[in-house]
Amino acid sequence: AWIEDRLREMADLKLNQLGLHFSDDQAFRIESESHPEIVSPEHLTKAEVRGILKLAASLHITVVAEIDSPGHLGAVLKAHPDLQLRNTQGTPRQGAIDISKPQAAEIVDDLLREYAELFPGQWFHIGADEYQALTVSDPASSYPQLAVAAREKYGDGATVQDLTEGWLNDRAAVVREAEKIPKAWNDGFFSGGTVTADKGIEVEYWTGKEIGARPPQDYL
Repeated sequence: AWIEDRLREMADLKLNQLGLHFSDDQAFRIESESHPEIVSPEHLTKAEVRGILKLAASLHITVVAEIDSPGHLGAVLKAHPDLQLRNTQGTPRQGAIDISKPQAAEIVDDLLREYAELFPGQWFHIGADEYQALTVSDPASSYPQLAVAAREKYGDGATVQDLTEGWLNDRAAVVREAEKIPKAWNDGFFSGGTVTADKGIEVEYWTGKEIGARPPQDYL
């Protein structure tokens, strides 16, 4: 009901795009057939989501679904603690999934495919912001498993940043296969690395202060 009230308010204001950020560290809020183990007790059924989408369409509003990864997956990690990113001391980073593990990509891609079918809009948001592995001064020493995976996938000079940018591109490819345009937050786009973000990913600019963030003009 709260979401539907916001849709009506948006229509009054001539706003036509609603980002629905239903997955984060706190909870996972939509029914899932592919991974029911990750869904929080309080959640929307797919029937309820279809009702929201029907109302949105009648008001000329596109609902853009978002599954934010690899840095905001705390709700998923509650059900899959083996995929939690941990440093050399075994300390977990909140919400961060270990992108060196193949199963991490498998779960996220399952979810992207499932919800791309549910949401009819032309965009799908894949997040990519605030990956905690990149906030430390020396990611390769703190997370050697990520550094090894980067070199194995992209060559000897590759870094943890490159592995993270590759994750963004791989998730964008899954979204494109579902005939959606991928969006991602601006601080998931890096400069100066071996791997660069695919230029077909739309930049959703929200900050100039996060990891490696740059002024809007640089993204243009």
